[in-house]
Amino acid sequence: MTELTVTASPNPSTDRFNLEIQSDKTGPVTLKVTDVNGRLIALQPGIFPNSTIQVGGEWRSGIYLVEVSQANEKKVVRLIKL
Repeated sequence: MTELTVTASPNPSTDRFNLEIQSDKTGPVTLKVTDVNGRLIALQPGIFPNSTIQVGGEWRSGIYLVEVSQANEKKVVRLIKL
């Protein structure tokens, strides 16, 4: 079975987060970031699976939810920006 995984480091962070996105599928991945109030912070479609991207350098301190989706799979990671 195909598995989509997302690993964030460091978490918590005072600056950027490295998101490692792994998948057995080859289709593009979409990244959606919201704050704890549900406000859209970032939307980034077309990310290649099996890559690492940096996010959060411009974000304010707080808690963010990162939703990574590919086809019918979805993973959510909670990030804490200090």
